[in-house]
Amino acid sequence: MKLHAPRWRHSSPEGLPENEAESRTGRVLLGTVAAGILTCVVAMAIIRTGPAASRARSFSTSARIALPFKASDDYLAIISRIGRPAWDRTQSAPNGLEFHLLRYPDRSFTLVLLGADRDHAHYAGALARGRVIHSVILSDGHDSASVLERLLSF
Repeated sequence: MKLHAPRWRHSSPEGLPENEAESRTGRVLLGTVAAGILTCVVAMAIIRTGPAASRARSFSTSARIALPFKASDDYLAIISRIGRPAWDRTQSAPNGLEFHLLRYPDRSFTLVLLGADRDHAHYAGALARGRVIHSVILSDGHDSASVLERLLSF
């Protein structure tokens, strides 16, 4: 009869066998990584849907699009190119002028004309989602973007 010596495993400093210590360390590491990923996903969901999302979008640069309109285009020139707007509203502007807002929901923008009245108003730019998406150089040499930004603040 041959006696076998007991097999001893090497122990970790905590007194646990080495493979159990590695397993415990792996579980803790995996749990930490999973908790970090879950925290990031929850934070992204909150930021994208909460009030911070609208503030973040307002700090981003607005996308500009190329539209075929010039500062010399009047109401008739615009409707001859893209048709009648879904609605047409007038809003007072500084210096006794008027903003004429031509809403095209199918195109997702509002065209803005500026002048003393609709018959003497000319294209000033386009707005979408509360941003200036197209501007032109006005007859006084200034970019219409600043005028349109003032319109947005009303």
